[in-house]
Amino acid sequence: MRWTMKTLRRSVWTAGSVAIFLVAMLLMFWTIDILPLVLFGGMIIVYASLSSQQNHKRKPVLHPPQPVENSQKGNIS
Repeated sequence: MRWTMKTLRRSVWTAGSVAIFLVAMLLMFWTIDILPLVLFGGMIIVYASLSSQQNHKRKPVLHPPQPVENSQKGNIS
C-alpha cells in the first residue's frame, strides 16, 4: 500500500483522536473533573468539523436539471 499524504494525514488524525479519547477516558475514571469533559467535547467538535469538511470536498457539484422544451412537439398543424 502506497502512503500518500491524504492517507497519512487521515491515519495521523485517527491515531491522535483515539489517543485523546483514551487519555480523556483514563482521566475521567481517575479524577472526576471538568477537564476530561472539555477534552472530550473539543475532540467531538474537531472530529465533526473535519468530517464535514471532507464530505464537502468529496461531493461533486450537482447542477439543477435543465427544463426540456416540449413546445414544438404539440404544435404540429
